[in-house]
Amino acid sequence: STISNSYSTGSVSLNGNYWAGGLVGENNSSSTISNSYSTASVSGPCSVGGLVGINDDNSEVSNSYSTGSVSGSSKVGGLVGHNNSSTITNSYSTGNVSGSTNVGGLVGLNDFSTVTNSFYDTQTSNQTTSAEGTGKLTAKMKTETTYTDAGWDFTNDWARDDNKNGGYPYLLWQTF
Repeated sequence: STISNSYSTGSVSLNGNYWAGGLVGENNSSSTISNSYSTASVSGPCSVGGLVGINDDNSEVSNSYSTGSVSGSSKVGGLVGHNNSSTITNSYSTGNVSGSTNVGGLVGLNDFSTVTNSFYDTQTSNQTTSAEGTGKLTAKMKTETTYTDAGWDFTNDWARDDNKNGGYPYLLWQTF
């Protein structure tokens, strides 16, 4: 499956034993999410992420972000709750993250997976650690060179403006 140029808002709350994400609960079996974002607040018991609950089985998240608050019991991440045998590239998260075990600013639990050039805001997330990803202070998260120095494409994919998206990078297809 492929999801691109998509977004979600609002809130997601799950009480069962499944995965909760702002955009997708489970990204599985070589599926791809790209150029997408979520501002939804998300809560659930396990594998809870601002964008994706579980990124699993050779799946990919790229050029995406989340800004909503995320809370759960275990495997709780600002962007992805559980990244399992999959990849995350050129993505970020800024939402407040809270949980009990395997809690991270960007990724809660990272198993046999790769996270490249991806960031989380240590101040707004209230998390100084993450299973993967690089934590930055808010001022650095709102600085374009943080991303261009990591190879992000601010010609075809991303843009940044102090007056849009709270000063954080946004996707070129977004309107304000």
